[in-house]
This record gives sequence, C-alpha cells and structure tokens, in this order.
Amino acid sequence: MSDTYTAVMGDKGRVVIPAPLRIEYHWARDEVLVLIPEDYGVRVLTRSALLAETRAKLKNLPSLADEVIAEHRAEAARDRGEQKERRAQKQLQRRDV
Repeated sequence: MSDTYTAVMGDKGRVVIPAPLRIEYHWARDEVLVLIPEDYGVRVLTRSALLAETRAKLKNLPSLADEVIAEHRAEAARDRGEQKERRAQKQLQRRDV
C-alpha cells in the first residue's frame, strides 16, 4: 500500500480510521485494535494479527520444553554412567578380596 491517509484526533482522543484502510484490512465496527508505540509512531493492528506475528517470531525459537527434556535425558545418561562405574568398581573390589 503506497497511499497516505490522514486522520484528526477528535473529542476524547477518538480517531476515525479512513474507510479505504478499514476495507483493505477488513476492520469492522467494534473491532478491537492494538496500538503499539514505536520510535517514530504507533502501529495499529488487530489482536489476531498481533497473535499471528508473535507466533511467527516464536516459531524459529527452540522449545523450552525440548530443552528441559534434553537436559533431563543428559542428566539421566550421566547418572547411568556413574552407576555403571560404581558397579564396576564394586566388582573389582570383590575380586581383590
């Protein structure tokens, strides 16, 4: 979209979104819009758009659950290794006796 629109802030801070924008973005009456302050202005988007954007950003991050599971598996493997080593030491001690 390359068009530029203007809006005037009215009574009680009300701003009317120009009709072409409402039509293009499918914003209907009583639509809840999220306003996000940014360095050079304010982003306006619907809750569903914000949710989709957030999910897309999180999609490429590793799962915390997967990280915890991997840590638990590694710890269990270390524990098994230590148990094997203790058993082997006990067997050597028995042979020496």
